[in-house]
Amino acid sequence: LENELKLRGFSQKTMKAYKYHVVKLLDFIKKVPDNIENEDVKSYMLWMINKGYNNNSVRLCKAAISFYFKNVVRKDINIEKLPNIRKENTLPKVLSRREVQEMINTLNNIKHILVVKLLYSAGLRVSELVNLKVNDIDIGRNMIMIRQGKGKKDRITLLASSIKEDILNYLCKRNSGNEYLINGLKGKYSIKAIQKIIDKAAKLAKINKKVTPH
Repeated sequence: LENELKLRGFSQKTMKAYKYHVVKLLDFIKKVPDNIENEDVKSYMLWMINKGYNNNSVRLCKAAISFYFKNVVRKDINIEKLPNIRKENTLPKVLSRREVQEMINTLNNIKHILVVKLLYSAGLRVSELVNLKVNDIDIGRNMIMIRQGKGKKDRITLLASSIKEDILNYLCKRNSGNEYLINGLKGKYSIKAIQKIIDKAAKLAKINKKVTPH
């Protein structure tokens, strides 16, 4: 399954999700893949719903199972006959400008401050931020080049004039020689490290919402 996903250029996140759902299905049904039928898949999807999985998780599970049987097992599971779970369209709990400023105010590390400011002002995904390189910042034209973002597509986003000075100060103070803008001891920062910065700032600012980099 992993090899088939890699050959088609799926992201690491999608590969992880697909493998998770297929393993869970096989563990739940307790049959070899060749013996699994539509009713088995339906029973697993119903189990997910009864366990409280949201509609989007069940939809992802259906996509994973469909891919697995079509491209790996090469067995005709008629996925069209499976229940069509509605997609959930819920609005995210967005932070106010004041709350973001309070998070920034709790931080005293110049790198951590820049992390919050970049995520917020440029609308970067956390994966885009950790992969951002110094050469991707165009100070003169107020632009940031995002290379191979979601869907492995390049895009351009705006660099806020208000954080230009932060970036220049940060670059002057950090150790040179690292191509990544937000650098760690071994190259680029990890996604988990970014998540910890956001979580810490939100707790210090006493924000009573679930706060994530996204």
